[in-house]
Amino acid sequence: MMDMEHSEVLDVLRPQWRAADWAKSTGELLWAHHYTVWSVGRKLGGLAPSIDASETRLLELACLTHDIGKRDPACQDRLRGGQAPGDHKLDLDQLTTYFRRDLEGAIAVSDAELAQITEIARTHHSVSQADLHAQQFDRAGLLGRLLITADWIGSMQEPDFETLVRLAAFYAGRLDF
Repeated sequence: MMDMEHSEVLDVLRPQWRAADWAKSTGELLWAHHYTVWSVGRKLGGLAPSIDASETRLLELACLTHDIGKRDPACQDRLRGGQAPGDHKLDLDQLTTYFRRDLEGAIAVSDAELAQITEIARTHHSVSQADLHAQQFDRAGLLGRLLITADWIGSMQEPDFETLVRLAAFYAGRLDF
């Protein structure tokens, strides 16, 4: 498995730094949340022996962009007002705009990869029958579950030691939380 270069991760996050968008109503910044989820997600991906290098890259890019729907001004208003963000499921148009316009082509991502990343990230909070029916990338389910777990861990406001101990036991000392 080959992780993304740290400089590439920073390139993906750069537009999020400039905007200073929130990820949570606590004021946690979107780029910081994405970076945390990426850090956990790549470790989880490294423990899945069936994931190849191209799938690892897709997982990492999904971790770094899964919440860009929160950049919507109405969503930001809700978060800054102390409310839940509302629906922010990632869609292909948002992701394409992010990689093609916001990143100014700094990261090479094909149209097929954009579609796969969208399928992985769409279900990071909930999975609908429509989402499952629309999936064309057969590995989206596995990679999506890893993203869900990484997002869950990365979203903890304070450490839930019982959960972390259970995860550490499950991963038999291969993952240090």
